[in-house]
Amino acid sequence: MNKKILILQSNYVPWRGYFEMIRQVDLFVVYDHVQYTKNDWRNRNQFIINGKPHWLTVPVTVKNLNQKIIDTQVPNNFWVKKHIKTLNQEYKKAPMYNSFADELNKIYGYFLQDKYLVDINRRLIMCICEYLNIKTEIIWEHKPDFSLNKNERLIDICKSFGGTTYVSGKNAQSYLDLAQFEQNKLEVEWFDYPDFIHYPQLNTIKYYPNMSVLDSILNIGKNIFEHET
Repeated sequence: MNKKILILQSNYVPWRGYFEMIRQVDLFVVYDHVQYTKNDWRNRNQFIINGKPHWLTVPVTVKNLNQKIIDTQVPNNFWVKKHIKTLNQEYKKAPMYNSFADELNKIYGYFLQDKYLVDINRRLIMCICEYLNIKTEIIWEHKPDFSLNKNERLIDICKSFGGTTYVSGKNAQSYLDLAQFEQNKLEVEWFDYPDFIHYPQLNTIKYYPNMSVLDSILNIGKNIFEHET
């Protein structure tokens, strides 16, 4: 029996392509025992604000360059009020706002107590998966064997959960050792993001792709995975 496994870092309300990958596999292993990278998607994403893309960022404390995502802390909760106020103000006229606003406000309320970035990302990703009816199993607490190199760790994770196929974005083509996967009887499947439909965005002159999944959900609800024909 073929079992597809996806291994990714958690991101702050990532775009719909992230969730498309999750729903296409049997198991998603969150791999946050790796180095935290600044100016990345781990703690920020883009939303349409005043008609243009704008970053909303969760402040984090970075103590050293080797700090792992899972150890990255949020120094205060002042950002919570700003983010939810901005989202409510900017998207209150969005077609699907009323169907998701209560859940959104509820989730952000929990962040007043969260001290780690991974807890914030986990709540949002799980909430969105539930809303989108994504049934993929998600593993959050798996710790890789750090005695192994990068390719060996991925192989070890796949084998630990009975995987037969490792699903990866094409950017990994530069470092994946396909021979190692083949030797371990694992297939590698390169994921192609589909040509998602464009949808009306509030107060924009042109369409901005790859915004946070919240932009998609608040505008078109559960239809975010529809493709252009």
